[in-house]
Amino acid sequence: MSSRPRLPRRRRSDAATIPPLSLILGYGPTALLPVLAVASATLPQKPGFGCLLVGQLSAASVLIFIGGVRRGLSFGAPDERLNRQVATALGYFFIGLAAMLVPIGPALVLLILGYALAGLLDRRAARAGEAPPYFATLRPAQAAVAVLGLAGLLARFLLLLSVG
Repeated sequence: MSSRPRLPRRRRSDAATIPPLSLILGYGPTALLPVLAVASATLPQKPGFGCLLVGQLSAASVLIFIGGVRRGLSFGAPDERLNRQVATALGYFFIGLAAMLVPIGPALVLLILGYALAGLLDRRAARAGEAPPYFATLRPAQAAVAVLGLAGLLARFLLLLSVG
């Protein structure tokens, strides 16, 4: 039986240090979603609906990108971790792809689910040494910003449906 070396357990203090570029690239794209939610709520119906569509496509694209990041982390992973990493990456990819192809209401629900999963699963991966330690701090907060924005977009969409 082949014994593969295990990655050392990370200290909690390691997870608190998020590289500045990761802060910008992590929060920048997801911060657009709450901005779009506020814009869609304050603009007239047609431009407001445009904000919903931009939010749908933007959030789906970022989730697909997050899947690519997870796939990249699997390169060089031990066999027992490879399947989990690839499955997670494919999950993010297919949720994002489906969210681009289905109507906006179901798409927003799918995206909320996808980002909630990213927040949970990427934190778990960081704690297990399968992702950079700062993912334990970055990804849940990044996902929360996205979910908040997506929930606002979904609320606006439901309001537009009820108005007609």
